[in-house]
Amino acid sequence: FFFLMIRRPPRSTQSRSSAASDVYKRQIKKYSEAFSALAGKEIGPEVQTKLEEFGKFLKKVIPLLETLKKVAKNVTAARKGYAEQYHVLVNYLIPEYEKVVVAEVAPNNALIFSSTSVDKLLGAMQRLKEDAERNSWESVYMLVKSELREVQAMQEAIKAKAYYDDLKAKAIAKEASENLEITKLKSGGSTLRSVFSRRPNGDLITDLENSVVQIKKDIESLTTISDIIVCVLGYIEIEGFKRARVEKYNTIIQGLALEELGHAERLKELWTVVSTMKPI
Repeated sequence: FFFLMIRRPPRSTQSRSSAASDVYKRQIKKYSEAFSALAGKEIGPEVQTKLEEFGKFLKKVIPLLETLKKVAKNVTAARKGYAEQYHVLVNYLIPEYEKVVVAEVAPNNALIFSSTSVDKLLGAMQRLKEDAERNSWESVYMLVKSELREVQAMQEAIKAKAYYDDLKAKAIAKEASENLEITKLKSGGSTLRSVFSRRPNGDLITDLENSVVQIKKDIESLTTISDIIVCVLGYIEIEGFKRARVEKYNTIIQGLALEELGHAERLKELWTVVSTMKPI
């Protein structure tokens, strides 16, 4: 929810201070209403450091997750192909070979896979067939895919703070420049603006003073937005993000372990039955 709320002003509004200011006001209102519990929280060096360190952590994690996603996808596809081929081999090709070749060469020998009277073997083959329809590694791939999206979303939130901080720095620089220009014009000097304008210096000064007032409001809004992002990330999202990662990881890995052990047991069951069958 928080990540969906972080929207940068559209490019079309960034060149128009009043339009951008309206966007800032709406964002502050949404943040304030959604995270009212954070009112009064201190934004000290510890929270700032926590955010910076977490940003560095995300930068290291993303390449790892991208590689893991690629490998997990390949393993998932390979496991699916293996299961399908294994099913065809055990349920069709070997029984067919028995009926066509073994029965012809040694008709008195047992046709193990073709024997419809062996309930244990048929049961083991059926359970292995059901394995072919499941892919325990699919859940691992989906986990990594989901993790990558969430990590990227968290990184975007941190980038959003940097983006607003950059806008604030530019606004402060613009305020200083326009104040300097006002000082020059009031002292009777000329500026690049006045040289190329036919308007009286008094009108230019009024426009600049109005602009400075608006810039001050924007700086205040940008500061508030940046502070809210720091609070939400530092006091809520980062810790929640860590807990969710551990819980999801444990759930998926435990499920994978159970599936893999179950698959191993079903393989053992099938081949144990085959190894203990005697010629008829």
